[in-house]
Amino acid sequence: MKTRIKDLRTDNDLTQAEIASAIGITQRKYSYLETGRQQLTDDLLVRLAVFYKTSIDYLLGLTDDPRPYPRAKRREMYKHTTIIRNVIEPLQDFPGAVSISHAVLPVIPVKTISGFPILHTVAEVMIMLDRLRGLREDKDLTQEDMAEILNVSQSTYSDYELEKINIPIISLRKLSEYFGTSVDYILELTDEPRPYPRRKQK
Repeated sequence: MKTRIKDLRTDNDLTQAEIASAIGITQRKYSYLETGRQQLTDDLLVRLAVFYKTSIDYLLGLTDDPRPYPRAKRREMYKHTTIIRNVIEPLQDFPGAVSISHAVLPVIPVKTISGFPILHTVAEVMIMLDRLRGLREDKDLTQEDMAEILNVSQSTYSDYELEKINIPIISLRKLSEYFGTSVDYILELTDEPRPYPRRKQK
């Protein structure tokens, strides 16, 4: 599935190694993402959208408007689930540790590449994808209903809501179309439910 990540990188005169470092993956994996050998996951889409100061919808070619949606107040950066295991859980032993359900870590100095922030030091982590569950419940749909819409098993859909696994791009696009909202809203990168004008399919 074609995305705009290569065009954005070259337009900003950045190397694959620089982008990979900024979003916390290897250069080889990033190369696979550009060529389509590997599919972008929801967490990588969030990191790239924040890095380029654009929207996930724009990255996926759902809109031609490159502006970011207003960032969600409680999730201005991006989720990085590996931080839960490596950083948050050890912090629970310290006096006054925050709840793991909404953890805000100490801010670490952020380096930049050509003026862009390196995002793998971001401090805010949300564990459960409440937005997706809320959209479903607003329509009085069950997890079984959503699983049928996405053509996945009920257990797989449940794992999407619990953020146990990443949501594939094809499912994110289906969810965006079904609920009439942006992928950014579904992934809690914005609190604005109205999407930008959709790109006309050729």
